[in-house]
Amino acid sequence: MLEINKEIKLVRAVGLTIRHCNIFLKRHIFKEKLYWKNKTFALDLPFPFVTEKSDFSDVEYFNDMKSLKLNTIIHFKQILMDHLVGVARNSKELGGNDILCKCCLFHSIYGTQGFPRIVVGLDCREHIQKIIGKEAELLVYLFCTSDRRQLYIEGNNILKKNEFLLKNFYTKEEVLVSHTIFLYLYSILILDDIDHYKYSVKNRQSLIDIINNIKVN
Repeated sequence: MLEINKEIKLVRAVGLTIRHCNIFLKRHIFKEKLYWKNKTFALDLPFPFVTEKSDFSDVEYFNDMKSLKLNTIIHFKQILMDHLVGVARNSKELGGNDILCKCCLFHSIYGTQGFPRIVVGLDCREHIQKIIGKEAELLVYLFCTSDRRQLYIEGNNILKKNEFLLKNFYTKEEVLVSHTIFLYLYSILILDDIDHYKYSVKNRQSLIDIINNIKVN
């Protein structure tokens, strides 16, 4: 796996520093408090990767994504919808199951620490649940509100622990989640980075190696 200091550099390379993102979010964007009111997140999830080829198709979600105007929003140097589709296709290519692919396709829908923009407000969570299912939506919600640095830190222990600490980057709340839930969140994080580094063969391969390491262990 990549060392933590290298992983943090990956985050900073794709946009604002985490510190600047936090300042920007608090001053300009989040009118909603992203509190984890229920401090236990229990999901009965399968392992996020499958051995057989996934039949997931991002095309069937295009109308829903366009209705949310994801094809009109700039995400760093590309259209947000193109980035979301790219992350979902990375997931499928590397053996992600249907739930993981859906998560990747909507992974930043509520805005994230690294992408400080609310695309869809939390009042639309039920609508997103209808599109991708309750399990995938809850994982997306956790991913959007989780502290990125903490995800990278916990990811270094992914083969050593059964429970993992998440931190809410906005409210500073903390919660322990199961190994399986964390596998999904960490996989989304790395698959997201793979898309950002699609033109860097060395960095992309290092990230793919992390996913392959998860799959075999």
